[in-house]
This record gives sequence, C-alpha cells and structure tokens, in this order.
Amino acid sequence: MTLFGDVGVLKTSLIPIIHNNKGSYPDLKLVTIGSTNISSLPQGLTQFMSLQRLELMYCESLDFKPEEEFRHLHTLTTLTINIMDCPLLKERSTRDNWSNLSNFPKIIFGYY
Repeated sequence: MTLFGDVGVLKTSLIPIIHNNKGSYPDLKLVTIGSTNISSLPQGLTQFMSLQRLELMYCESLDFKPEEEFRHLHTLTTLTINIMDCPLLKERSTRDNWSNLSNFPKIIFGYY
C-alpha cells in the first residue's frame, strides 16, 4: 500500500480502509508513506498484523518513537527512512540511539 501526498482522512487514519474493506488486507506486508506533512503516523497502522516493512520518505514534519508506535507490531522487521527528507526522525534516531532497538532487526536510513 502506498500513500503519497494529501490522501484526505487517510493521512491521519487508516481505520477507514480497515473497516470498509473488512479485513481485505490480512497479508499486507509493505506500507510506503511519503510526500505528506503529517506529524504522526496514521491511526490504524498497527492493525496490519502481517506488516513487515514500513517506508517513510518526504515526511518533513513526521516524528514518532518506534518503540511506542510499533510495540504491538511483532511482524515489522524493516523500517526504512529517507533521512534527507525526514529531518525530525533523523534527529530523534541519533538522540534516542535507534540502533539499539532490539525489536527491529533492520532500520535503514538512506536516500532514495
């Protein structure tokens, strides 16, 4: 699933997708969020229980703590962040030492 730009209510909540599709995404493995000015992750993201990879790019205002946001998402193995275009996350990752997060085998900071 890819969410880019102004996607209406979905930029703050994925719950409409979950409820309207009655579990149509039980095997969703990848969510990409980008080109948006959201300041927090959309509500309902943790409802995708098979999610393995989350990619974030061009989210200048986005800031969150992965240990809080993803504590119930045990399947998430890879968090990819475009560090050039997510400055708040880049700063938090250094300050909070994300490299020591044991529940994420792979956190990638890169350029797309």
